[in-house]
Amino acid sequence: MPAAARRCVPALAVLALLTVAGCTRPALSRQEYRARVTGYCTAAQTAQGALPAATDRAALLTRLRRLRAINRRLTNRIAQLNPPIGTDQSHDKAINIGLRTDRVLGRITAALKTSPDPAAELARRRPALAAAAATDAHRWAILRLKGCVGGPSQALAATPAPRA
Repeated sequence: MPAAARRCVPALAVLALLTVAGCTRPALSRQEYRARVTGYCTAAQTAQGALPAATDRAALLTRLRRLRAINRRLTNRIAQLNPPIGTDQSHDKAINIGLRTDRVLGRITAALKTSPDPAAELARRRPALAAAAATDAHRWAILRLKGCVGGPSQALAATPAPRA
């Protein structure tokens, strides 16, 4: 190896190290991570509170679609966070709650679209929805994200049936 090339190797190593270091994001602290996720959950709950009441089939389906959009937004925002070191499993579990809720919302929306009596269908599914919401609330609490309890799965379980 020529002498000029040997002199450039350390400089190239430093340049490569700076390039790699600039491409990684530092992990959030546990407190900052929890604060951000709780803030996202609070924003989602506020958006859920602003949803119109389900007065008929069309309004119910619109409410479910909007609830699903709120859930997806929440899940995507949590997924974009860089979790604290050592909490990757907890972060994945938080994302899984959102994905599970999204699947349930999709299934119930499809069932209500094809049902001749959406109110009866919703009433039939309400015990299972309430159980899923309680399970998700427990999962949020295990993750020490109690501010997320009562999120999209709880809003789904509390969705009133249309009147006619």
